Amino acid sequence: MTEKKAKEMNMEELKNKAKEELGIQEEKEEKKAEKKESEKPKKKADQKKSTGKKKSTGKKSEAKVVGVKDLANEFNMTDKVVRRHLRAMEESSKPTDGTPYKWKSTSPELNKIKKVLKEKKQKQAVIR
Repeated sequence: MTEKKAKEMNMEELKNKAKEELGIQEEKEEKKAEKKESEKPKKKADQKKSTGKKKSTGKKSEAKVVGVKDLANEFNMTDKVVRRHLRAMEESSKPTDGTPYKWKSTSPELNKIKKVLKEKKQKQAVIR
């Protein structure tokens, strides 16, 4: 073979490889597009299902979660002051792993905390 023919064959091989790679990439892109299209109708179907009547489970709505900010707003205090009072209380369960103070609105512990905060607020008002 001559050099010219060898170069032409190498060029053809390179072109074929490039076409194969492009074909593979196009197939991957087509598959991704198909997946996205198949996901979209599912989401719409789920939305249609959720817009229907709500099923009654017989239970009342779940209790709201109350945090430090909620208590601070309720008693017109800052978050910092509420946490200080919570740390001073012996009855309250203190989070040890760095999680925030949170209670269900139906929790008996929350009722005790509210009583203590109310007393602290009244004492503070008398002092001023």
